[in-house]
Amino acid sequence: VRRTVRDPEPRHLADWSIGAWANVNRKGHSNQTHRHLGPHSLWSGIYYVSADDIALDGAVTGCTVFEDRSLVPKEILRNPDPFERQHVVRPRNGLLVIFPAGLYHAVEPYSGDGARITLAFNLWNPAFTVPMYSGLEELDWWWAKDIELPGAATAPPSFPPPMSGTEALIARNFPDSSRELAVGGVPSGELAATFGTPLFVYAADVLDRQWTLLRRTFPAIFSLAYAVQANPNLSLLRWFVNRGAELAVASPGELQLALLAGALPSSLLLTGPGKTDAELESALEQGIGKIHVGSAAEAERLAALAHRRETRVPIILQVNPRADVKGGIAGGKPAPFGIDEEELGAIVPRLSANLELIGIRLLATPQTLDAGALLRGYDHGMRLGESVAELLGYPLRRLDFGHGPSIPCFSDERPVDMARLAEGLDSFAARCATAPMLAGARFTVEAGRFLVGEAGVYLTRVIETKISRDKRFYVVDGGMHHHLAASGNLGQVIKRNFPIVVANRLDVSARIPANVVGSLGTPLDVLAREAALPPAQAGDLIAILQSGAFGRAASPLGFLSHPAPPEVFVEGARPRLIRRRGTGEDLLCDLIENRD
Repeated sequence: VRRTVRDPEPRHLADWSIGAWANVNRKGHSNQTHRHLGPHSLWSGIYYVSADDIALDGAVTGCTVFEDRSLVPKEILRNPDPFERQHVVRPRNGLLVIFPAGLYHAVEPYSGDGARITLAFNLWNPAFTVPMYSGLEELDWWWAKDIELPGAATAPPSFPPPMSGTEALIARNFPDSSRELAVGGVPSGELAATFGTPLFVYAADVLDRQWTLLRRTFPAIFSLAYAVQANPNLSLLRWFVNRGAELAVASPGELQLALLAGALPSSLLLTGPGKTDAELESALEQGIGKIHVGSAAEAERLAALAHRRETRVPIILQVNPRADVKGGIAGGKPAPFGIDEEELGAIVPRLSANLELIGIRLLATPQTLDAGALLRGYDHGMRLGESVAELLGYPLRRLDFGHGPSIPCFSDERPVDMARLAEGLDSFAARCATAPMLAGARFTVEAGRFLVGEAGVYLTRVIETKISRDKRFYVVDGGMHHHLAASGNLGQVIKRNFPIVVANRLDVSARIPANVVGSLGTPLDVLAREAALPPAQAGDLIAILQSGAFGRAASPLGFLSHPAPPEVFVEGARPRLIRRRGTGEDLLCDLIENRD
């Protein structure tokens, strides 16, 4: 540090921290190009623990490839081009490599039989802000050194087989789990005993991680909006409002909840098709800041209401992109939502003087896991925004890109490459900064499932198990009336299982195919089909992961008049009830006839 920081002060030599993690690559694995750059990071490092790197033909595989993309401040480099295009490091047990945190690097495909294991770390200090480097006339741009750790094995150790997708989710979101699933640090059995089953549980630490990740990924020109439809619980809405999120609402009920959560009316996005005149009138009355308009007819109705009020209303046009856009946007097909892109040239000039067009919103594919597709959609939105601004003759103030990245809900899906997305967004923001018709514009991404999906677990208890014609069934006290998405009946053409476990038997390695069914008496009420689960018995707890979004709120709670499930929020390992369990009285509260 003394040789790296210019004129170091005591604060620069204290409070250094190392954030470290392990990487395990097996045959066929590789790591995409990425960097570890952060506002307080100086160096990163890789220590090669185990590298069974010699293929049958003698070639070294799994090499780390460093690239200079001119994003490392030149003060830290010995010269502006320390190597031509790439520098390759061959893995070797005990090798430590330290390099600037902003240097891009990747891992080539690995073909060894054993595991390629590295420990990676970032060295950072809150008193340090990039770039603050000294001249490095006597210091190379990195160090490489062989290190022998006390007691280090002379041969690569053996390691357990790779985790399944569900095991990885548990390790990522609920790390306190061992024999029993623990949500937010609270064992599922304790949650069930305290609040009963079935129930939904949400972990605050996962919400916080997802929010922080999204905020760090999207540049400062982006506002983050929480899509209330994903989970409209009032406690969750307050959680997001307190962190500076805008709220995207699509109904009078969601609007009421957003206002109760403390959101300023001027910060709200009123989205969705089929708004009635009464709903539009209410939005004007309450001063909703951004009204999305999805058709010429809706624009005419809103203009008439604004004319009667002798006011001018800011609007955002919702656009259905053209067919030849290949990105994370839902374009090209006939749709009841939005104005076809090719119609904008005719509609924009005819907008009433009572409407102020401040921006556009693109219809986005809701379950996008491809960073490249998202970036292509954003690029198209930028070009479309420029075109609309030219029609208007003045710069746009808002560009709303709709749904942002999502999360994997099924075992064959992989998460979004957020490092690649962040890199692309940095370039995207730089391009937008040079576009005159977007000067000063704010961008918006609406995230729902990404923010709350991984935080939620649906817990339901096994009532009985049975075998019918060689098929095993676990009958539970919940069902599709609580979690329609898990049953595969919320728009899925091919029904696939959500990640599911026997929550109190995580340590049981035996697996058998089992069908988890609810208590509704319909063949649609299946929460998992032929899932590989441990043998279960009455009283065991079934947990469905990735259930924080479109779970309770997207389900037919009134079907067969079962009580609605409660919701529990766990923060700091302390669970609290944020929605009570339904009662028989709830079935009568909106009836008109005498209940006697």
